[in-house]
Amino acid sequence: MDGRYRILARVPKGQGEPEEVIRAKTVTNKVYFCNDPDLDWYLDNVPCRRACPADTRIPEYINSASLGDYGKSYEINLTDNVLPHTLGRVCAHPCEDKCRHGHEGMGEPVSICWIKR
Repeated sequence: MDGRYRILARVPKGQGEPEEVIRAKTVTNKVYFCNDPDLDWYLDNVPCRRACPADTRIPEYINSASLGDYGKSYEINLTDNVLPHTLGRVCAHPCEDKCRHGHEGMGEPVSICWIKR
């Protein structure tokens, strides 16, 4: 077996910052398993949403757009963000700096600012 595997550390709820916990590590020729991960903790502690001044539900927004349901994406954005068109143009997108996908070994952060364009 030759490949890379992502490892998520098991951390009790409330301990550690998401940036520390979610940092992905890669190893070759080894597979690690995690018993009983606290997936709710990962869902509750979304770093991009915490960084967003409008507290937009970014994972739901991205998922709807990726499925081609732009109406639902717009509704999610409109519910969380009172002025989506205006703020979408002037936003400095701090969410992209905190994106989990931008961590070491994970690639580039999701370009949330460009999804709607």
